[in-house]
Amino acid sequence: MHNLAIIVPYRDREEHLNKFIPFMNNFLSNINYEILVIEQTNGKPFNRAKLFNVGFDLSKHNNDYFCFHDVDLLPVNEKCDYSFVNGVTKLAYEVSQFNFNPRPYDELGGVSMIDKESFTKVNGFRNEYWGWGVEDNDFGHRCKLKNIQFIRREGRYLSLAHTSNGDTNGGIPSEHTLKNRQLFNLLLKNPSLMFNDGIDTLKYEIVKNEKFQNYSKVTVDI
Repeated sequence: MHNLAIIVPYRDREEHLNKFIPFMNNFLSNINYEILVIEQTNGKPFNRAKLFNVGFDLSKHNNDYFCFHDVDLLPVNEKCDYSFVNGVTKLAYEVSQFNFNPRPYDELGGVSMIDKESFTKVNGFRNEYWGWGVEDNDFGHRCKLKNIQFIRREGRYLSLAHTSNGDTNGGIPSEHTLKNRQLFNLLLKNPSLMFNDGIDTLKYEIVKNEKFQNYSKVTVDI
C-alpha cells in the first residue's frame, strides 16, 4: 500500500485541532497514513504554503503522496477519498462555508492531494506568500504549467466556525494579501520565474518536535 502524509498548517487553532485529530482517525480506513501538524511560531504573518513545504520535507522519505489539509475542514461523505492519487486533486469540492456550492477543480484550497513525483516536479509551494491568499492559485498554476493531471473527486466538507481572516466574506484585503496578489500577477506575466522558489529554496528551523498517540506536531521558525 502507498503511504500518505496529511500535512496540517497550524497556529492558534487548538479547539479545531482537538476536533480534527479524532475525527480524521475515525474517518480514515484502509489507508496507511500519518498526520503531521506543522505549527508556526509567532512573530511573522502566517505562511500556509511554506508550512506545507516544511511538512513535505519532514515526511518525504516515508510517504508516497501528500494531503495538504486545513485544520478547520472535516470530511463528511464517501467522495472524500484519501486513497493514492497519481497527479493532483482538490478534495474539498463542496464546503459548508460556501453553502456546498461546487468549487472549481483547479482551485486547490482547503484540502488537496498530490503524489511525491508531481510535487517535486512543480517545486512545491512558493515560500514568499505571507498572510492569507493566493498560495493555492500559484500552486494550481504550477501544476498546469508542468502538465500535472487534475483528478476529479467531489468531496463534501464541514467548515468549523472561525474568525474571518480579513479577506473573506467581503472583507477588505490585508496589506499582505494585496502584496501576494501583486506577486502572483507578476509571475503570471513571467512564467520563467514561477519555479524559482519552492522546496529547493526552503529554509526553516525546528523549535519543538512532539509525538502524540495519533499525530505528530512540529513547531518551526520560518
